[in-house]
Amino acid sequence: MSRVQAVDHLVVSVGDFAVSKKFYSGLFEFLGFAVMDEMPAAMGWSNGDTRFWIYEADPQGKGRPYRKGDIGFHHYAWSLNSRRDVDELQAWLEKKRYRHRRSRRRVL
Repeated sequence: MSRVQAVDHLVVSVGDFAVSKKFYSGLFEFLGFAVMDEMPAAMGWSNGDTRFWIYEADPQGKGRPYRKGDIGFHHYAWSLNSRRDVDELQAWLEKKRYRHRRSRRRVL
């Protein structure tokens, strides 16, 4: 029997805090998360079960681009309640003109 109930929180280091804050603030409002805390270089949201944080990367971390094959965090995925929720999220992202991270416009 697993001793773990759930993932308590995720923390993502971001290269441009202002750009990432704008993106994640809109995303989490759409997903029903509320702001838990905000600091000059960090911000956290919660839906009551899961907490998600962004922190500004340090200068060394900002000095090199993320590469998917590197050691470390690979990705995360949200499980939404319905296909309709997924479609509405996709429409929201397209309306805001956010693209997949492989595009030239990088959110993180």
